[in-house]
Amino acid sequence: MCESNQEANRLESRNPSPTLSVIPAPEPGSIVTTYKQHTCNLLNSVIPFQAMKTITLKADPKFDAELTALAERLSTTKSAVIREAVGEYRAKLDRDAMRARLQDLSRRLHEQTLEAIEDFDDTIADGLDNT
Repeated sequence: MCESNQEANRLESRNPSPTLSVIPAPEPGSIVTTYKQHTCNLLNSVIPFQAMKTITLKADPKFDAELTALAERLSTTKSAVIREAVGEYRAKLDRDAMRARLQDLSRRLHEQTLEAIEDFDDTIADGLDNT
């Protein structure tokens, strides 16, 4: 049995849901079993099974049309487009925060450098001969 099916069965036994049903396994050696095993191997190597939570999003017709068009253009689901967009937005916020931190550190380093130069300039006039 495919690991994702095993996971679904495990979740079903812990938390019965009328929307989740378990399909009986086909006979070993049948075309369906071979196809199912190949598909399970492919899915498990590419996309590990994860239980997804359902959320509700209110969208105006224009947003829904744009989201639908984008999902079709990318050959994926609306949910996948939204998950990707949220991930990209989080990454952008992380980059912006890092940029702000680097700018702050750069400003502080600049100020310390100026203080060091001023201190160095003050040593020139400390009474030593310039020979």
